Formats: sequence, C-alpha cells, structure tokens
Amino acid sequence: MGSIKSIMILCWWVLNVAAFDLVDAKAGSSDCVPSSCGHIHEIRNPFRLKQDPQHCGRSAFTLYCENNVTILDLQSLGKFYVQEINYTSHTIRAVDPSIQNNNGSSIPSYSFTSYGSYPFYVNFISKTFQDCIPRQNKSAGGAGSTCGGGTYPIYFLKCTNPVKSSVYLDTSPCYNSQPNSHGYVKVNDMVVGELKDGCSVERMTVVYLADDWDSSCKYIQNALLSGFEITYYDDITICGEDHWVDNRGSTGITKNGRTNYTEFWSVNQQCFGKNFTGI
Repeated sequence: MGSIKSIMILCWWVLNVAAFDLVDAKAGSSDCVPSSCGHIHEIRNPFRLKQDPQHCGRSAFTLYCENNVTILDLQSLGKFYVQEINYTSHTIRAVDPSIQNNNGSSIPSYSFTSYGSYPFYVNFISKTFQDCIPRQNKSAGGAGSTCGGGTYPIYFLKCTNPVKSSVYLDTSPCYNSQPNSHGYVKVNDMVVGELKDGCSVERMTVVYLADDWDSSCKYIQNALLSGFEITYYDDITICGEDHWVDNRGSTGITKNGRTNYTEFWSVNQQCFGKNFTGI
C-alpha cells in the first residue's frame, strides 16, 4: 500500500514539474518582444540583437546594433548594413558598409570569395558563357545579352592599359583607384580567358540590375546603395558536418549530392544519432 502511495506521489510530482516547465517555457518566449535598431523596427524570431535575452531568437541569427545601424556579420563574407528584413520571403536586403551615398566613387570593401554559409546565402543569377552589356550598348550593335531583371555578380577591374571590349564597361571617371590605370566593371561571372592582360580584379560583389540598367557611375552607385538580397533558412539545424534536420521532421546526411535520411533525427531541433533510444 505504501509503495502504491509513493508511486502516486511521484507521478503527481512529475506531472506538476512538467506542467511548470511548460508554463515557464511559454512565459519565456512570450516576453521576447521585437527589438529595433535604426530604421529596422521589427527584429523578431528567428533574429535577435546581441543584447537581447539569450532565449529570444536563435544564436545563428544574431544581429548587431552599432551607432544605430543594424549589422549582419557574415563570417564568410564580412559585415553588412541591414536595409530590410522580409519575414515572408525569408530575405534580407544588405549593403556593403563602404558604399557611401555622397561618394560616387566608393567601391565595396569586401570581395566575395563565396556566396555565404548556413543559414545565409546570397541570391544571384549567373549566365555562364554569356556576355552581359547594357541595353543601350546592345541597341548600338554591341554583342551580348542585356541581362538585367535580377542580381548578378559584378567585378571591379583595374587595367594598366585601355581595354576594348563590349563587356568591359569603362568606369575610369568614377572607379579609378590609381593614377595611370584604367577602371572597368564586368557584369556576370568571369570565365577563363576573360581577364585581359594587364588587368586585375579589385573587388567582386553582387548587384541588382533592372532591365534598363546602364553602365553610368550614377546607376552603378545607386544599385550598390540599394543593396542585394540574402536568403536565410530558419527551418534547418546542422547536426555536425554535412548533417541536417528541419522543423518538419525530415532528417538527412548529404554526401556527394546524395541524401540519406537515416543517419540522424531530431526532437525540437536537437540532433540525435539514429540509434538514440532515450525517448
């Protein structure tokens, strides 16, 4: 009889502790009100500011507020000013901090060596082996595609001698970093053989080009000031190298483009080995 009573008391205690934890968890998430910094007035889950309570948002989505400017630190690329967060399309519009509104000759401070890493990836269009030139150049008989209507890689080039090429857009009046050199930009990916003799790449970034884009200093500068889109993925958790799980219960390990769904599984985005039997 005593043992039965002890078991009933234990069960009562377990249920009350579980209920208390559930209420406490709900209370903890309910006090996470949106933060703001500068003109970004709604910073909410999955994002958080560095100074927010630790249980608010997710650490991988931490933003920084410096001098009243919202900053996204992409360790694989650099630090960027956040212009907008779109929670519907899961995108961020970001700007390189070196691009100045009152300086028509400022160039990006970072040169992309990748297009991001989990959970942030830069959106861009790459038309391999296709030349991209402004519409007015095409109308004048230039060879190549007008491209436009999306975000493209753009290369800032420095050449020791003038270059005659429909895809090397002369920007010497605004982007000429050194005396006795010539500045150019090239839109779209740089393929083998396209870098002319005496030329070097100073910066490589991405920029949104409208259908009617042109190669004027003013247009390029305004395009850089408008920023570029970064997609964020908030429904995926990485379980060690190459392993992932998502909020929908899918799990997997990706190797050489193939996915095996049996290696890991998750509970509330916590990763467990396939032989885990604790629940």
